[in-house]
Amino acid sequence: FESARQEPIKVVAMKKEKKIGEYFLEEIRRYLELKYGPEFLYRSGANIYTSMNVEIQKAAEEILEKQLSALEKQYNFKNPKSLYDSIGINDTARYSPYLQGALVVIDHQNGEVKALIGGRDFNQSKWNRVTQAARQAGSAFKIFVFAAAFDNGFNQADIVLDLPIVLEVPGMDSIYRPSNYDRKFFGPITMRDALKHSRNLAAIRLIRNLGPDLVVRYAHYLGIRSPLLPVVSLALGTCDVTLLEMTGAVGTIANKGEQLPLILIRKITDKDGTVIELSRQIAEPRINQQTSYILTDAMRSVVDGGTGYKIRQYYKGAAAGKTGTTNNYSDAWFIGFNLRYACGVWAGYDNNDRIFRGATGGEICAPIWGELMARIDTMPGREFPLPANVVSANICTQSGMLATGHCPKASIVHFLKGSQPADSCDLHGPGAKNGYQDDFNRFDEPSEQNFNTY
Repeated sequence: FESARQEPIKVVAMKKEKKIGEYFLEEIRRYLELKYGPEFLYRSGANIYTSMNVEIQKAAEEILEKQLSALEKQYNFKNPKSLYDSIGINDTARYSPYLQGALVVIDHQNGEVKALIGGRDFNQSKWNRVTQAARQAGSAFKIFVFAAAFDNGFNQADIVLDLPIVLEVPGMDSIYRPSNYDRKFFGPITMRDALKHSRNLAAIRLIRNLGPDLVVRYAHYLGIRSPLLPVVSLALGTCDVTLLEMTGAVGTIANKGEQLPLILIRKITDKDGTVIELSRQIAEPRINQQTSYILTDAMRSVVDGGTGYKIRQYYKGAAAGKTGTTNNYSDAWFIGFNLRYACGVWAGYDNNDRIFRGATGGEICAPIWGELMARIDTMPGREFPLPANVVSANICTQSGMLATGHCPKASIVHFLKGSQPADSCDLHGPGAKNGYQDDFNRFDEPSEQNFNTY
């Protein structure tokens, strides 16, 4: 006894048990407490049946953290998450000092949220970056510009100009000079390539043609709830939106244009099994199947050789989506879907600091999306179903006309029946016109006096 009493006490730290889906469960807790009160939540003995798929949630948490940690190491971040893990930072309530990430997976066939990650560590920050953080969407917002265009008479082979433009701001003594990410210009390109390569100036011209008010209506109609200003810069994602509403809106496109309410709770029963709340999903048509498929076809090109090409390092199945990057590289996005799941990934700092120069959604978020889809895909080898009255044609990627054997690049493109090109390409081969594409051969940004003003 005396010997034992004199022996120094060895304190062993309690092992922190990794919990699954803490941000998901906190969303449910907040909902229940707000609707039914704390007495019901903590003392009633009710049963809550959630929409979470534990295996998808676990895979998503593992992949998100692995990819972001590797990014911190690759670019030698000054403040990696591991630093704050080692010093025991705990419960910063809202903001954290290291690179954050968020992810949500929705079964777009029934509206159920299968996984939700609001940040890299719930104990270090309770702020949910899926539901609470409104951030600029960058080029991911072009989805709605092209949705409005395809639903109002445009097709993938239409030519749009990727050229400099200067706009006067109404009511202000200033001008707006949008630019492309690479500070270069492709000249006349097809709408398919404009989305595939995320050409900002083509999108600006497109939204001016359509009218910003129309694009706002389509964004809200498809599922965006945040207020949007009807200005031309909206095409480049200058609005603040949440990851959940962006992913839900893309899920509407994936679900053949039919919108379903997003749910985290399937049903609630009391301790005796009596149903208190039951989810009832009623689909509401938003855009027709043909427009949905044509937009999907255009978004597939983003994955297959476009700005989201890194997805293909991991995932080979049918996929469509859009990258997003903000001007100062403070927000990176990838929003996309396969045959069953719509998934959104975001990365950035809570205080809007730059991630690093050149940080894009394709570089940071697309690999996370691709690795996760490769892990959870339940329909490998299947393709997006072709609706009635949609046809395909082999198109010259420069002229947007029917490709000939002389065209250097061609692509199979889908159209609403009757809107496909009828004439063969006249830019290539014997007797062809001067190729206008060569006149704008990806030249560097011109001097200010050479800008076209509209």
